[in-house]
Amino acid sequence: MLALIPDFDPLVSILTSGPETSSSFVHLLFSQTITALLPAVETAGKDDALCAFAGTYIDEASNSTLTLNLDNEGPGLGITEWAVRGTDVPAQWLNYIAAVATSLPKVHLSTRLYPSGRTPDSRTAWRVAIDLGSPEEIAQADAQLFWVVKRGA
Repeated sequence: MLALIPDFDPLVSILTSGPETSSSFVHLLFSQTITALLPAVETAGKDDALCAFAGTYIDEASNSTLTLNLDNEGPGLGITEWAVRGTDVPAQWLNYIAAVATSLPKVHLSTRLYPSGRTPDSRTAWRVAIDLGSPEEIAQADAQLFWVVKRGA
């Protein structure tokens, strides 16, 4: 069995032979290997991200600030402060997506950055994901989806 896990870049290869090996044995061995390996790889990735990217980035010329941290709300880096030209972006988010509304409810916003690969000049590219709702509400919605990894389970 050969498996590449693109989020972390490891390649796992399990080679077996002989009549005593079966596909169920290979699948079980693979599952146990990945289950043991991924938490360590994820922890190492978080440690690297903490050293390389977490912190506060300030551009005084444009009065913009971005603060990134590691938390347990999900994968990637959490955005705890995001201001562009002095405007708090999360506080204005509903205004961006509901331009015709005159009054909007106050909603908790979870913003996260995920690495999306490297550019040809060795810079890291990122994508932002935005979830509306409290961490509990987001976890409740995620629990209904089969493809969402259950953290802490």
